[in-house]
Amino acid sequence: VHANDTHSAVQRCLSLAEEAGVEKPISLLLETIDFIVAIERNNFTLERKVKNISSVEGYDPITQQFLFKELN
Repeated sequence: VHANDTHSAVQRCLSLAEEAGVEKPISLLLETIDFIVAIERNNFTLERKVKNISSVEGYDPITQQFLFKELN
């Protein structure tokens, strides 16, 4: 999934699941996504490298936000 950051990646996955008619996509994401790896490209050399790695720790229903732990 192409996104600018960890939160945007999860939101994009939720949108895709909802478009596919998945009920309760938050539960599905929590069951299926363990890590999100962000990769960045150097526009000069065109090389790619890992920008950060985050684990999906849960979901806060009060703030309606996924909880992440940065692993790098």
